[in-house]
Amino acid sequence: MLCAEAGCQAEVTRGRCANHAAAADRSHRRRHRDIYATKRWALTRRRKLSQNPICERCEEELATEVHHADGYEEPYALSGLEALCSRCHGRETRQEQLRR
Repeated sequence: MLCAEAGCQAEVTRGRCANHAAAADRSHRRRHRDIYATKRWALTRRRKLSQNPICERCEEELATEVHHADGYEEPYALSGLEALCSRCHGRETRQEQLRR
């Protein structure tokens, strides 16, 4: 299988080659880092975790991460956020990285 990046001929088992995967990840983080540096995000995150202290996916662990389930269209809308444990958030983040 070839890298998912248009024009790249690198052989991969899935997704993008290491170069393109790293570039896509950096680009994604750069686009959204301004959200996470705000007081509004800190308050939104705290509110979501206090409303949903248990992971909304596995319902077993304490939620420690807030995931933008609906993307970043409305980054502060509680309805578009999921309270997740570290393990579930890591899985979701990895799946998103593979889709990019």
